[in-house]
Amino acid sequence: MIGKNKKPKILIVGLGGIGSTLVDLLYPALELCELASEIHLLDSDIVDERNLGHQKFSESDIGKHKVTTLAERYNSKL
Repeated sequence: MIGKNKKPKILIVGLGGIGSTLVDLLYPALELCELASEIHLLDSDIVDERNLGHQKFSESDIGKHKVTTLAERYNSKL
């Protein structure tokens, strides 16, 4: 159980097909519930053209680190 004044801390390891989709679903859900939390992303991979068909990245993300791409996408909404 999370204390009343504590933010839940969430670690997502791997930002491939499942991880990138999880971030896309989790962030808006936490925002909708007005649940302040910390989301930490862990992946050393870089976006490659092969990722575009099944992961939440676009052509403009190719060559960037997956962590950086997703962090920038959601940090801009804060």
